Amino acid sequence: MKKEKNKMTPKKKELIKNLTQTISKESQRVNGSDKQLIEKLKKILEKHKK
Repeated sequence: MKKEKNKMTPKKKELIKNLTQTISKESQRVNGSDKQLIEKLKKILEKHKK
């Protein structure tokens, strides 16, 4: 039996939700956001959404 790689598990959904929230909060920071952090988080998010 092969496992499906792209299956949306509850753990994966939670990870995507948390990454999305963190990117959003970091982007809204008044004193300037950490652009490098946002880019890294976006890359991780895209990798997990596939």
